Amino acid sequence: MEEGLSKVQVRYIMGTPSIKDPFNKDRWDYIGFEIIGEKKSKTVHHVMFFEENKLVEWKTVAKNEVNENFEERSMLESTKKQEK
Repeated sequence: MEEGLSKVQVRYIMGTPSIKDPFNKDRWDYIGFEIIGEKKSKTVHHVMFFEENKLVEWKTVAKNEVNENFEERSMLESTKKQEK
């Protein structure tokens, strides 16, 4: 992303915004996630601000999360039950 891109260019790069604020046509929000390996994921929230149809500012908020590997945990628990 770089300042000065038009809304059409941002939409081409980022896709359709997750949220278009009906009260502020110059703010677009993109919410998604990235999966990193089997146990980590990152929730990502991009906020784009426009003035006169040009990108003037964008912010990215990323939150790391640890996900349990349910398949691995399930196998471990089933092995414990068999040992009893």
